[in-house]
Amino acid sequence: MRALKLLISAGVLAALIWWVGVDGLWARLRAVDPLWIAAAIAAMTIATLSMARRWQLVAREMEIDISYPAAVSEYYIAQLGNAVLPGGVVGDVGRALRLRKRATLRSAA
Repeated sequence: MRALKLLISAGVLAALIWWVGVDGLWARLRAVDPLWIAAAIAAMTIATLSMARRWQLVAREMEIDISYPAAVSEYYIAQLGNAVLPGGVVGDVGRALRLRKRATLRSAA
C-alpha cells in the first residue's frame, strides 16, 4: 500500500512537471530566494499543526477519538486534495469518509 501511495505521488508530480515544463520549472525555482521558501514552509507547517489540533479538539467534542499525529496526517492529505483537485473541498470530503469508521458519516463530516 505504501508503494502504491508513493507511485501515485510520483505520478502526480511527474504530470505537473510535464504540464508546466522542466525548463520553466527550473527557471522559476532558481529565481526564488531560499529564505522566502523557508519562511513559507515554516508558516504553513505552523498553520497546519494548529489547524490539526483544532480539528482534533472539535472531533473530541463530537465523540470522535483521533490522535494528534493522525489528525496532522489527515490534515496534510486534505490540504493536498484541496490544492490539486477542483472544488477545494475534495480533501475534506475524503477526510470525512475515512473517519466514518470511527463515527457516523454525519458526525465525521
